Amino acid sequence: RVVREPNGNLRITRGLLTTHSQTVERAKVRGARMGEPFLLRLVRGAELTAIATGVGTGGTIKVLPPAPREVVTAVGHELLEETGPLSMALTGHGPAARRRIHVRHQWGTLILAALVAVPTWVTDVWWFDRIPGWTPLAVLAVLGLLNVVVAESAWRNLGHGLTERHLVVQTGAFIRTREV
Repeated sequence: RVVREPNGNLRITRGLLTTHSQTVERAKVRGARMGEPFLLRLVRGAELTAIATGVGTGGTIKVLPPAPREVVTAVGHELLEETGPLSMALTGHGPAARRRIHVRHQWGTLILAALVAVPTWVTDVWWFDRIPGWTPLAVLAVLGLLNVVVAESAWRNLGHGLTERHLVVQTGAFIRTREV
C-alpha cells in the first residue's frame, strides 16, 4: 500500500502476515525508476522504485512490486508530481551508439571463436574428434546471431528525453529501465 500523507511524505506498507512500513520524506525523493524485466514486459507489467537520498540500498526504495504497467506509471507520475515522464516517447540514439552496442555484445562470440580456433591452428589437430567439424562453427554462428538480436534490442530501448523538471533515460535489453 502506498499512501501520501498530508505533509507530502510517502508511507509504503507491505506484507500480509508481517507488515513492514517505511516513510520517505517528499523532500528526499529525487526521481523514480521503472524496471521492466523481459518476462514481465511480455505480460505488460513493471516495477517501481523511488530514487531518494538517505534510504535503502544505493539510494533506492521499492515502491511497487511487479504490477500492471498502467498502475506503475500512474503511481510513478504521482510520486514525481508530473505527468508524462514514465510514458513519454523518447529520442533514440544514432548509428554510432548502435555500432558501439553491437561491438560490445559481440566480444563474447569473438573470444569463444578464438578459444576454439587457436588450439586447432596451433596443434593442427581437430580436438573435437567425436563431433563433426561444422558443429563449433554452427554454435558460434547461432551465438553470434543471438548476440545481434540482444544488441539490437538494447539499441532500440536506448533513449532519452527532457520534461520541465526531469531528465528521462532508458536503457537495457533483458531488463529495460527508465530512470527519471
